[in-house]
Amino acid sequence: AELAVKSGRATFVSQNAQIYERHWSAAEEKLRRFFKRKPGIRLDPAGSFVFTIEDGVVKAKLTSVAGDEVLWETEGRNPEALIRDLVHQMPWLEAGHVLYLGQEAEKLSRAIRGQETYRQG
Repeated sequence: AELAVKSGRATFVSQNAQIYERHWSAAEEKLRRFFKRKPGIRLDPAGSFVFTIEDGVVKAKLTSVAGDEVLWETEGRNPEALIRDLVHQMPWLEAGHVLYLGQEAEKLSRAIRGQETYRQG
């Protein structure tokens, strides 16, 4: 079968962000040469969340930045709903923290379904 389209030019740009173990030292060298800012953890002044799962229930604690005081606690069986509720109740959370909470919701959901062991971070 023929297409009713004339042949022409095409440009394809493809990138691969995978780093294999055999290339790790080269990747580290590129980072040393070109990445001048040291990546670090930026703590949200609102505090940090600690998540655990006990008997199928997700428990969430908001701790002070120093981690020495529990400021707020909640729990639920649906990790996505729990995280949505946290974000809704705390609109002052930094955007990066909200993204992190979304990632944790996915990991908590997989753990609740028995697909993996939950490990925060």
